[in-house]
Amino acid sequence: MKTKLEPLVATFVLALLAAGCSTVDPAVAIATRIKEKADVYAKLTPDQQKAIKAGSIEYGYTPDMVYMAMGQPAKVQTKDLAAGKVEMWTYVLFTPVDPTAQNNINNPDSAHYATSVNAANSPDVSADAPQSAKPANTSAASGATAQMQPLDLPDMKTSKLLVFIANGRVAGIKYDESGL
Repeated sequence: MKTKLEPLVATFVLALLAAGCSTVDPAVAIATRIKEKADVYAKLTPDQQKAIKAGSIEYGYTPDMVYMAMGQPAKVQTKDLAAGKVEMWTYVLFTPVDPTAQNNINNPDSAHYATSVNAANSPDVSADAPQSAKPANTSAASGATAQMQPLDLPDMKTSKLLVFIANGRVAGIKYDESGL
């Protein structure tokens, strides 16, 4: 049975997804996916089009509609039941623990990675280290190396949004705060 709270929860979660885990403007990403599925989008009602542009999904949506609103899921699992095939689309959500933090993924003034080139102060990388752990040589003549510096990211809360699709329609939406 569908309650009035479920669409609100789904909308809230989708807003968190759009705001909390992407450096790409969510509206641009949604618009790009709408262009990919322009023929499907054109046949939707104005209310459905508005919801998709807002990154929201509802019961009864098709997989194409979910894709336009939310993008590619992190994982898709399929189960064949007597009633038909059921898919579970998993979206992983990352949100800052402290939403008022200045240093977060959506802050363009925050450096999320840094590369330094310093030949004199390069760390010694053991010959036993895997090749991927060794710094890349950026200048054979100078011996300078580029190194990835630690990321200064906020504490992140991980949660999941599960979208169940049965008979080609969204039949269930579950928000799981327990993490991965």
